[in-house]
Amino acid sequence: MKTFINVLLEECKKNIERTTGKEAANKDVKAELGRIFKVAGITKQNKYKIINGYKTQSYQISRRFAISLGLAFEFNVDEMNTFLAKAGHYLSEYHLADRIIVSFIKKGDFKITNIDEALYENDLPLLAFRS
Repeated sequence: MKTFINVLLEECKKNIERTTGKEAANKDVKAELGRIFKVAGITKQNKYKIINGYKTQSYQISRRFAISLGLAFEFNVDEMNTFLAKAGHYLSEYHLADRIIVSFIKKGDFKITNIDEALYENDLPLLAFRS
């Protein structure tokens, strides 16, 4: 069974190869993963949990982390749901928060701060991580 960190590394590799047209070196993949964690607003502590927790298969990534990572990859709606499914989550048309997230994805706005403003205006839980 593939761990979620392997899924993240594969997506980073695809991202690099899609943008450069060249095969991605391991150091470039790790650098891309660092960039994705930064864009997603994942703290060092949570980054450690994601990387090391998934080695043991005992850690279930939170929905909020998974969505934030998907936004950092700038996935379209179908890609986002495929990605989220690998983490055991999905976007539902029945939840207002998910509909808001989907509307931002469809507009091509992947900034978590912009999505959080809309979530806040609707009294919904935010994606951004607070320390």
